[in-house]
Amino acid sequence: GCSSLTDIEIPDSVTSIGVFAFSGCSSLTDIKIPDSVTSISDSAFSFCSSLTDIKIPDRVTSIGDNAFDTCISLVTVHYSGTKDQKQKLSIGAGNKFLLNASWEYDSSGNKN
Repeated sequence: GCSSLTDIEIPDSVTSIGVFAFSGCSSLTDIKIPDSVTSISDSAFSFCSSLTDIKIPDRVTSIGDNAFDTCISLVTVHYSGTKDQKQKLSIGAGNKFLLNASWEYDSSGNKN
């Protein structure tokens, strides 16, 4: 609920983003998740209404329910994997803003 937080740097030692970790950080505009992260828990970025851009590494295998709920400004997801890898990514319910964003695939150069 840090409504004034505009940016964060998550250290490489982090392997998962916990439940409600950044929920309600309504001023957060973009985030780069480090390559060490393998999971994003339920509601981790929910109610981050100013979030426009996120970078997700291909090591992430699961994104929890409502992880990006109410992220109404989310436009672009930079994913370091391929379209095929995204298809294997477990994305929980309540992530329509994440799924409706434009996905850019660093490994293949393809979009959506």
